[in-house]
Amino acid sequence: MIRAEEVLEILDREFDEFNRPIFEWRYTNYIGSRCSIIKLSNDGWVILIQSFLLNNKGPFISLDIYSNSLSKSYKSVNVGVKLKDRFGLEINYKHSEVSELLKMDKVSLINKIYKVNQFAPPTNNLKGENKEKVLTSFFRHLFDTTSLSDCLWYKPNELLKEIGLNSKVKTYLEIDEWEYPDYLTDASESKSFQSFVNFLETGEVPVDLGEINSGWEQWKEFDIN
Repeated sequence: MIRAEEVLEILDREFDEFNRPIFEWRYTNYIGSRCSIIKLSNDGWVILIQSFLLNNKGPFISLDIYSNSLSKSYKSVNVGVKLKDRFGLEINYKHSEVSELLKMDKVSLINKIYKVNQFAPPTNNLKGENKEKVLTSFFRHLFDTTSLSDCLWYKPNELLKEIGLNSKVKTYLEIDEWEYPDYLTDASESKSFQSFVNFLETGEVPVDLGEINSGWEQWKEFDIN
């Protein structure tokens, strides 16, 4: 049986200054996130925090994984998001100018492809800005107004395959708006994490996730200058 207090003990031990998503990291721009709380067979569990970020190498998904079913209780994985033009050719973020990047027609992650061209936001007000600022604005607009996030986020079975965990998913919960605790706050102090572990123990869907602060608006002051 999964016990909430035992899960919180692991989270408090592992969720520290570096073993966590870092929305306030000044070398990346934060766009959005999702928490997946996964109950596995044989009393296994996974709490996955997926973050959509952009740095000077391009957009990527950061996976922060906490689990009692891995050799270590914490694992971090970064997965690049590919940009493609209308011919299906990959656009090299690092070596492309803003004008070339804005010709992107598709975004792809693992085996999923999302067509973005028809939803492209206006960027005239960003002329002269660096590509990190322009592309961050571009993706934030898509993230807020389209179903782009449905393409980006890993589903439970996709995650288990990604991390090589041979277990069956019993039940799971996906949360896009949650209370992010900084490195000075124990995970057990966050109402979101308290609710997540309660779901693992009882199956009850959370009703109080605390002070929601997972929107990009709350972290834009930490954007790359």
